[in-house]
Amino acid sequence: MYEVSEAEASALGVVGLEHDSESKSIQNVPTTSTTSTTTTTSTSEVVSTKKQPKPSKKNSVYCLVREPEKVGDGMNAYVTYKVHTKGENDKTIISVRRYSDFLWLHDRLGEEFIEIIIPPVPEKVMVNTTSSDLVDYRRRELEKFLKRVLRHPTLNKSQYLKYFLTVTEQDMATYRSTIKEHKRPKLQEDQGFFSSSLSFLQSAAQSVLTKAGQDYNLVKEVDLEFQETKHYFTALHSHFESLQGKSSDDIGKTRELSETLKEFSHSSSLISQCEASQDPVLSGYWKKLSVILTSMSELQEVLAKNETLIFDNTLRDYVRLTDAGKVTLNNRLDLLLKLQEQQKKNSNSVEALDKEFKSVSATIKTEVASFNSKKTKDFRNVLRALIAVNIEHQQKVVSLWKELLSELEEQQQQQQQQQ
Repeated sequence: MYEVSEAEASALGVVGLEHDSESKSIQNVPTTSTTSTTTTTSTSEVVSTKKQPKPSKKNSVYCLVREPEKVGDGMNAYVTYKVHTKGENDKTIISVRRYSDFLWLHDRLGEEFIEIIIPPVPEKVMVNTTSSDLVDYRRRELEKFLKRVLRHPTLNKSQYLKYFLTVTEQDMATYRSTIKEHKRPKLQEDQGFFSSSLSFLQSAAQSVLTKAGQDYNLVKEVDLEFQETKHYFTALHSHFESLQGKSSDDIGKTRELSETLKEFSHSSSLISQCEASQDPVLSGYWKKLSVILTSMSELQEVLAKNETLIFDNTLRDYVRLTDAGKVTLNNRLDLLLKLQEQQKKNSNSVEALDKEFKSVSATIKTEVASFNSKKTKDFRNVLRALIAVNIEHQQKVVSLWKELLSELEEQQQQQQQQQ
């Protein structure tokens, strides 16, 4: 029975399932989900991998999120993940993180880089947070989030990211309680990915983000291109939400059909047993139909899983990405509103604010162009993969029906020869 694995989905070009050189570079990392109740350790492990090839300069840091593990029971239960990061000195650092740690990193990046479309993390879930399906989905999406951050030429310089990837669980918890908000400081010179960031952390701990008001009707837009872009992101976000809902409904119906075929198969099997003594030939037909219907039920379940992995999850990802784009565009409007307010007051800060606004606007234009380029590539690959699994599914279904038809025709020919 064919089912798309992550590696196969990558071969088909599915977005977010890249395992290329990163999976090869970090060896012997389990990929299956686990939900044991054993409490994880609170230390980061450093594993030497001297025999493995060094990462290329183009992407000098590799990251995988693996080995989900349930900690605790009942309402206090949560899941931790091992983040395997390979960077400088050819070492793999393994840090234990929970979902709230990823969410914290996401929020700090959004405050530090208001001009960047921050890669999204999977949505919060209030119930069944340790279910195997949710845990595996989150693991894939959290890995996608980190890979996108690491591949971004600006985000990968964040001291928050470096800290997230390297410190122990205990230090991570302490740091999170210390740094809850951030005011963007000037970036220091990059001293290497795993270099010390203590001075940055101490200064950032004293900072608090202050944002302008959210009444965008008070803003006089100075660039119609941005106005059109905001309308575009708003509409696209709404359409992706609608399409994802329809996709989810369709996959639900596919699973319902799988269950119906199981019941159909069972009924055919009962008729076969009933006919066994009275009409052995017809009994054989019913038995064969039961077997084929069972196979079709399995095919429907595999199709539902593949369409979820390939298409539905990508739509959910782009619902979050378009929302992230809207946030970034609103960040620009916040800055523009602040600039226009200061211009009315003839403030001395106008020149500096105007310079920052122009810089942010230019960066956002680059981000939007990058978003559109990646979106085109992503959905081209996703649609190809979706078409491939549906064609294969239909071919297998046709093959099963032909198998039954062939048996019926063979039996008819035998009866005619006997007569």
